[in-house]
Amino acid sequence: MTPANLAAMAGQCEQLADLEAKIENRRDDMQRRQREFAIVSQRIVTLAEECGCLGSSDSEPPVAGRAGGSPKARPQPPEKAAPLDLLDYLRAEYERHSQRVEQRKEIRKRGKALRIESVKHGHSALGHRRRREALFSNMRRC
Repeated sequence: MTPANLAAMAGQCEQLADLEAKIENRRDDMQRRQREFAIVSQRIVTLAEECGCLGSSDSEPPVAGRAGGSPKARPQPPEKAAPLDLLDYLRAEYERHSQRVEQRKEIRKRGKALRIESVKHGHSALGHRRRREALFSNMRRC
């Protein structure tokens, strides 16, 4: 062993220590990201169960109604869907829900306008009826 070999070995030892530190840092980052992914994935599944998109053991299946239609009418995600697929499904369901809410608002608005128009027509018909009766009563008097 020469002093040059010792210096090279010491340099390699330092490089090895640096590489081990980087590996440890990356391992910690990976574990932290895996924990975060698990938390986010669990939250996505919880949201899907809360909105009734997934059948869970303690929840009831969605009931067919006039607003939602038959539960078979819309595609159901697989029970063990990937979190991103489930998130896409939830986003699509949210969009459909938003569209239905918007349609209901428009229907209510149109219904209100039709009721107002109906009342106006009713008042107009009443006025025409009164005028007709007045004309007939004037004709009878003559």
